[in-house]
Amino acid sequence: WQNVSRMFENKTNLIVTATDAPDLSGITSLSGMFDGCTSLTGDFSGWDVSTITSLSGMFRDASSFNSDLSTWNVSNVNAMFETFQGASSFNADLSGWTTTSLTNARGTFENATAFNSDISGWDMSGVTLADRMFSGATAFNQDLSSWDLSSATNLSEMFKGATSFNQDLTWTLGSVTNLSSMIEDATVFNGDVTSWNVS
Repeated sequence: WQNVSRMFENKTNLIVTATDAPDLSGITSLSGMFDGCTSLTGDFSGWDVSTITSLSGMFRDASSFNSDLSTWNVSNVNAMFETFQGASSFNADLSGWTTTSLTNARGTFENATAFNSDISGWDMSGVTLADRMFSGATAFNQDLSSWDLSSATNLSEMFKGATSFNQDLTWTLGSVTNLSSMIEDATVFNGDVTSWNVS
């Protein structure tokens, strides 16, 4: 395999029954692979994604998807743009993911309305784009206080409509230029943001 981007896009009845794992060693992107696969289920736990740099839109709008991805090696992934956007059943454990290469987290969990997994240990120090990351993620309420977002430039709409979120966000924001609508309609949020450097 050399390119699987959008391989099964909008195959709304797709159910993966394979018990083996594909050889992904020759590719770097899984972008949009299951985008719009609304019935997607299957065992993806054995997939070796260590060569992958982009998961952008991989499970976007896969509204039934909730498979175990906890053992995935995502250490080379730099793009998680809309990876789980609209994956409204997804709430799997991602706490062990190593995100040291991540730069683009734009819309990763946008409208993933069931997602409330602990991702407090994610390394966000290289992330520049985190806008819309939890927009519409109405169940999400995890501690992100240890995140280093000092490189982030765009956090617009990050928690827009995240109606359960109310955590400590005493972040260092030395590079941010866009905070528009960051906590718009996050109706319970009452965190202390007085330490933010918005200069």
